[in-house]
Amino acid sequence: MPKVKKEVKKEAPEASVPNDVMDSLTDSEMSSLMAELYNSKYWPAILRYNRLMDVHCVNTLATTDPFKEPTKVAQAQGIRIGLYYLEQDIYREGEKRRKESDESIKK
Repeated sequence: MPKVKKEVKKEAPEASVPNDVMDSLTDSEMSSLMAELYNSKYWPAILRYNRLMDVHCVNTLATTDPFKEPTKVAQAQGIRIGLYYLEQDIYREGEKRRKESDESIKK
């Protein structure tokens, strides 16, 4: 019988931003990065992810008894709110920058 080599899978390191980087980020820098994200190739992937998560949340809300599992219902509602708050803020920043750019071209 041939020997089977067993490998232990190593988990990929978490992708995280050090706290000092986030702490040093100003509001205007954050807004600028959000506007860049809106115009990036990654934005459609984020939107698609939000839609998939929203479908999952809506299914949870539709199939969960709010009297038996109120925490599960509240979590699904909170996830939906968070997904769309972030999306709206990024959209707002991107549109604001686009309008500023259009106005500067017209002048």
